[in-house]
Amino acid sequence: FFDDSDAAVVSVASSFMSASHVSTAGDLTYGLMGTVTSVPAGHSLEIIVDFSPGAGVNQAMDAWGAKLMARYGKDRSRAASDVTTTHLGYSTDNGAYYYYCTEPDKNYEETMLDVYDYAQSAGIPYRHVLLDSWWYYQANDTLAVTNWTARPDVFPNGMRTIKEKTGWQIVAHNRYWSGETVYAKQNGGDFEFVIEDAQEGWDDDGSGDQGSWAFPVDPEFWDYLIGSAQEDWGLGVYEQDWLHNEFERLDAPLESATAARAWLVEMGAAAGRRDVYVQYCMSWCRHIMQSVEIPAVTQARASDDYHPGADQWDTGFSSIFLHALGVIPTKDNFWSKPETRGAARYPDAFEPYNRLQAAASTLSAGPVAPSDPVGASDVELILKSCAADGKLLRPDRPATYPDAAIRAQASGEATGVVLATSSVISGLHYRYLFAATNAKAFTADAAYLYDGAPAPAPAKAVYFEANTTASPKVFDSIDVPATDKSTFVLYTVAPVLSNGWTLLGETSKWVSASNDRLAEISADADGVSATVRGAPDEAVTLAFLAPGDATIWSVECVVPDAGTVTFRMPSETCA
Repeated sequence: FFDDSDAAVVSVASSFMSASHVSTAGDLTYGLMGTVTSVPAGHSLEIIVDFSPGAGVNQAMDAWGAKLMARYGKDRSRAASDVTTTHLGYSTDNGAYYYYCTEPDKNYEETMLDVYDYAQSAGIPYRHVLLDSWWYYQANDTLAVTNWTARPDVFPNGMRTIKEKTGWQIVAHNRYWSGETVYAKQNGGDFEFVIEDAQEGWDDDGSGDQGSWAFPVDPEFWDYLIGSAQEDWGLGVYEQDWLHNEFERLDAPLESATAARAWLVEMGAAAGRRDVYVQYCMSWCRHIMQSVEIPAVTQARASDDYHPGADQWDTGFSSIFLHALGVIPTKDNFWSKPETRGAARYPDAFEPYNRLQAAASTLSAGPVAPSDPVGASDVELILKSCAADGKLLRPDRPATYPDAAIRAQASGEATGVVLATSSVISGLHYRYLFAATNAKAFTADAAYLYDGAPAPAPAKAVYFEANTTASPKVFDSIDVPATDKSTFVLYTVAPVLSNGWTLLGETSKWVSASNDRLAEISADADGVSATVRGAPDEAVTLAFLAPGDATIWSVECVVPDAGTVTFRMPSETCA
């Protein structure tokens, strides 16, 4: 029935939060979770079987996701308007230098404003900041949330101070609710919660009592929580972390066929009414699938938490799933300098693979968020991801494992991390190939590189590697060497235009040809034109190859106030 180029995707198509499936002895069985004890009249659960003849895994997943998104009316437009996914930001998430610690003898308000001042002086165009769980009130025994407002010892002048003095969009973290939460009617609050003794989850160490947790069941609660935060201090993105814990440790979402869906849908609806975006973190597949009903969910973590030197940068498989459902993957933060030491939370940690982290973040086509201490950023490395105004220069879609690599891994071959992605600009297909930790050299020909790609291979192309752009070569195949995390490679395959010219792009960036930068590319008998977008007064350098010539022509143009400038070759003029 299947050959190597056929694929089918089978999943639930409704009741995502209460459905389950079991695979035994070759049988795949779908139904409600075994924990469900309450099913309302008329409740249904549907299954989708989507067969994609002639398509590999990447295209089949996209086709499956497109059907679910169309059914529930979700598209990618809202995610495309989320500044925290389109522009450079700063993070204080787990692994960040200032995660649960500040500058010496300063509070978080002072530390964040110092980060801003340093970024301004160093030319790092941060446009948003992620504030992790250190800023709000938590129960002493469970670390669950009691009151989602800023503590005065953290922000003496309130959260609004950060928004007003920096102009940054605020991404605010939240976790699971304490049984002592001030919002619950049981504790004198205004809203309906179910309060239970939490169960042990799959990731617990079995050490004992999990304490009392709460589960919100009042739609008006989310309007109050998100609305107040948006009005009072400018909430831009609500990050709901610990999603699987809040789902699996309480009876309320596990025993009802509808409660967990209502929890997420009501949260997202309230965010949508306030033009606030939602990020999911520590989610399971069921949470991401549920987001097809929730336009406000624009992004989700595609990796484990970052820790300096850790291996959480490979998002190639999770990004296939997230992208298919219209959710932008995020890789989490990173330190940009290997010399950085001395974080109070991680005193012995350092990041030896800073370039790998920066490249992987950019290729995710999601948020890029360094987390350095004040005065210790590799500015040149950070700017390889973005324009002067912080606009991220991304591929069209996240880098994922190409179908050939997926088939190889399915047959037991250890391929290392091999990812591919594309930019299609004015009908011209730029393809990117990233490889790291592949123990063996291999050859990537057109069949390998473009299998499952969103557009066909160009008739003629040249390629170059991110660290050796002085020697582009005619593309027939690429001999990819064995690599480790320090010697990763990133190849750009650039199409040769109809008149023989080639635009290599902005080779100082990880993604040299991005729709975020290039508005149009055209060729005629006289040469080639390329129109770029940028910040006023930004100097942009593009690289070209003339017909039959391996010498790179580099031309710099300065972007005027209008925000675009057109390069013209061979005259080397700007207009």
